[in-house]
Amino acid sequence: MEPPANPGRFNPDRRGAHVRWLETLYWPDSAVNFAATVNTSVEHVLPQRADGKWLKDFPEAIHIHSHQFGNLCLIPKSLNEELKNNQYAKKRRALKELGEEYRSARDVAAAAQWNMGAVQARTDRLKSMALKALGVEQA
Repeated sequence: MEPPANPGRFNPDRRGAHVRWLETLYWPDSAVNFAATVNTSVEHVLPQRADGKWLKDFPEAIHIHSHQFGNLCLIPKSLNEELKNNQYAKKRRALKELGEEYRSARDVAAAAQWNMGAVQARTDRLKSMALKALGVEQA
């Protein structure tokens, strides 16, 4: 097996695995409902190719915020294809309509607005959840 061509670059294949693992952290006190990890894809709430109002809500380093874990959630593939690069208001309505098993998507939809602060706050929450699940104490 050859090492990756760019070992320091972001690997989208691993991103899906990581986001699926993060999805399971939303089920701490019960058996994980894996329905939200099957036939799903990773939704970039802030699109990878953003335009319009997105550029006002994310005035700098948009490419970095797009790939932060706080900006990612799992949704059905068909919905992801439908939402594409839409603004947050439209995405939020669709995410709120998903069933309870899509806990990461419903977590995203709980935010009144989606901007750099919302992405960072969710990234920090996910980090705390991950460290707790791994038994690592935060400094």
